[in-house]
Formats: sequence, C-alpha cells, structure tokens
Amino acid sequence: DLNIKESVAKILGPDNITWLIRAGSSDAGLGPLLPYLHEPREYQLFTSVISHERDLVFVDVGANVGGYTIRACKKGLRTVAIEPDPENFKILAENIKLNNCKDIYFYNIAAGDKNSYQVIYTQKDKDYGTISLVGGSTPRGVVQVRRLDEILKIFVDSNLFVKIDVEGYEIEVLKGMEKLFPMIRWLFIECGAKNVDKLYLC
Repeated sequence: DLNIKESVAKILGPDNITWLIRAGSSDAGLGPLLPYLHEPREYQLFTSVISHERDLVFVDVGANVGGYTIRACKKGLRTVAIEPDPENFKILAENIKLNNCKDIYFYNIAAGDKNSYQVIYTQKDKDYGTISLVGGSTPRGVVQVRRLDEILKIFVDSNLFVKIDVEGYEIEVLKGMEKLFPMIRWLFIECGAKNVDKLYLC
C-alpha cells in the first residue's frame, strides 16, 4: 500500500489548485503536467478547449495523478479519469478530494480493445509516468481492462474530449472505443513512433 504521508508532498500550484505530488518529483514547481516544459503546444490546446467549450465531457485515459483531470473538472467540465496503476490512482483520488471536484467519475482500471485482466509494467524503474500494458522493466501487478465504449455508456449523446496517454497501448484503446467516434469533438493522443502509421487503420 502507498503511504501517502511519506511518499508525497502537498503544493499549491497555479490557478489555486492544490496538488499531492510524489516527493522530490519535477512537478513541484507547477503541479503535475509534463507538457508545461516538454509539450507546450499540447498544453496550450488543452487549456484553450477547456476554457471555451464547457459542454464537453473530458475523458482522461491514462490520468496518472490528475494533471489534466483536475484542471478540467475545476473548469466545470464533467470528467472521467481512467488510471490503472494503484499508486497513481490513490494520489489521483486524493487530488480529486483536495480540490472538491464535482461531477467526476474515476476508475482504477485500464482501457483496451477487450474486457480482460492484464499485467501492467513500469517501462523505466521508478518512473510512474511510464506505466504500460505493453511490457517493461518491472511488473506491477494485474489490472482489469475494459473497453472505453462500455465504460462511457452513461454519456451517450454527449460531446467528448478524449485524451489518451497510455505508453504504447493507444491502438488497443482506440479499437475499444469505436462506438464513441461519432461523439468525439476533440481527440488528443500521445502516440509512440511505432504506432503512428497504425492510427490510419483504426
């Protein structure tokens, strides 16, 4: 079990958002959101969308500790967060509670192309941003996998903003959300180089 008090620190980030972050992590300055420094265009687009389109349901597939999830729900969007790693999920749940987020659903499962149970891995030792179903250096246990179009049944006829960051498992996630495509207004995918060509086949 994750010992919250020993493993994380609490900070107050921009926009008056309170964060629990892993002690000693690079999130200490601005809160958990890697694109601040490494993917600024993605962050700018995300910020613009959630600021101007409030009729969306934001779906965060690979939510980690809530960098996108918390910002979306604080803007008033209905939000769904999916995070398979138990430790990440526990911090995510605490961040949701700390920020008094409403109208949010959060699931400690993985999204994929079929309902099953699979092993998750850390691709780099002690790097909790590289949790993946495609293999890695360290097995982290077995998680439930469900199709996204089944998880989101309750949001039929909604306008969706889907963000997918699943460390190489994006094709399987897309195959498991085929029924949702007509509902998607915005789709952000972090895609590994080996999967870029496969996106056209989905």
